Amino acid sequence: MEIIINQRMKWYLESNNILAHQQAGFRSFRSTEDQTTYLAQEIENAFQAKMVTLVTWVDLQRAFDKVRVDGLLMKLQRNGVGGTMYRWIKSYLFNRRARVNLDGTSSHKFLQRN
Repeated sequence: MEIIINQRMKWYLESNNILAHQQAGFRSFRSTEDQTTYLAQEIENAFQAKMVTLVTWVDLQRAFDKVRVDGLLMKLQRNGVGGTMYRWIKSYLFNRRARVNLDGTSSHKFLQRN
């Protein structure tokens, strides 16, 4: 089910031009090489114009674990995601329970915090 939701969300975000053009992460037919090429061209353009290029690098370690779920849901609604899709994502993000299976032995279910 997660794969289906992911594919539909990608299609929706791409077809409605919701993602920034510069974003390459988690997008089809885009990669870090695209970002590197873009940056190299910007540096070359600035050099030719006798200007300076400033770059900021941000490493978002464990970014998914730190997402504010209520903020994410608000952004989904603001960008037109509603109905069954919205309800499924909300139920997926709240009150999730899991258990660990190891060598045929199962743990008790526990509430996932992230």
